[in-house]
Amino acid sequence: MVTIREALLSVVGENATSIQPIVEALSGLGFNEHEEAGTAFSLLEADQAAGLNVRQLLALKFAIQAVAAGLAKERGWGLHAFIIGLEDLDDEEKKLCYDALDKEGFGAPKKRRAFFALDDAELRDVGISPAAVRKVLRLAMGRAESAVAGSLTAAAGEHLSTRLLGGDWHAVG
Repeated sequence: MVTIREALLSVVGENATSIQPIVEALSGLGFNEHEEAGTAFSLLEADQAAGLNVRQLLALKFAIQAVAAGLAKERGWGLHAFIIGLEDLDDEEKKLCYDALDKEGFGAPKKRRAFFALDDAELRDVGISPAAVRKVLRLAMGRAESAVAGSLTAAAGEHLSTRLLGGDWHAVG
């Protein structure tokens, strides 16, 4: 696993000088740049780091996402991490979703594809009755599946954005 400093430096275009304000903001939140970038760091919202400009916030967000992706890959499928990461649900709704889906076995390591194949009616059948909650779940499931399908074209897209935008903005591609 990487340290928080290494995660920040892995963002294309960032260097020791450019990450210093980010490191200081993270320190104010209780994070040490030389510690492993673990679960707590991966659950951080970049906006919680006060005093950063837009470029710094984007670089921090990219580093957080990279660490979260690395943790997910290490652990394999994680229903709990997926549900907890849904920003459009409150804690009570997240608990409802996780409990209902885990009870039906979708938290098992080899049930990732089955979970992503659930439709609205099946989500209702497992006990997720609020339509708004089901809609948030379906939208997030669709985004996650698109991200997996699009991973093969990500490098080409990043290269294109670098050419079109120039400058440092491609760093958070």
